[in-house]
Amino acid sequence: MRQKLTIAALSAILSLASGVTAAAPDKRLFEAKNLQFDVVRLGAPIGTFEGKYPKTLCDADPINHGTRQLWFHAGRPCRKADPLPGGTIVVLFTRTESPTDPIDAIAWFGSWPHASGNFPLDVGVQLPEVEAALGKAHRQFDFAKVLVGGEEIVVWQHTAALYSITRSGRVFGYAAGTMSTDRDAEEWRGLIANVMRYSK
Repeated sequence: MRQKLTIAALSAILSLASGVTAAAPDKRLFEAKNLQFDVVRLGAPIGTFEGKYPKTLCDADPINHGTRQLWFHAGRPCRKADPLPGGTIVVLFTRTESPTDPIDAIAWFGSWPHASGNFPLDVGVQLPEVEAALGKAHRQFDFAKVLVGGEEIVVWQHTAALYSITRSGRVFGYAAGTMSTDRDAEEWRGLIANVMRYSK
């Protein structure tokens, strides 16, 4: 006795006959331009963050021969500054110290951007997990001879504007935005030196 072919069965037969298989859904990688936690995002005026968290600023200094400004917020008491949520260190970069200047790079060491924002990863993970969310990791440099144990700290670039920073094989920080490719630039050298001072 003949049985009528169902639409699903007919579709399967046609697919097999033509050699066409269903493509796996494309998983989109996280992009730096979409990063947001609390009031922090690339392109936001620095004054928005500094106005909301005025007591957490540990240090603000011109770097790169005065062509850039660094805003350092520690995850534990730093000078007279209060710690940020989750014990996270957040470092923001702008062109000048004007409150209307846009944030052009963000570096963080801790869980706050994951816990209160849209960043898909926490610290403490290994590179395979990071690559699944941010894309393939390309080794940029370490900090050997810059500070004690610097050979264990490695910067990995995932896209033109996303970085992970590992220490002894595990991620302990990330950066997003415009960052130098030179480890001796103040934005990297000074960043890591200060982070190590206040993350112990």
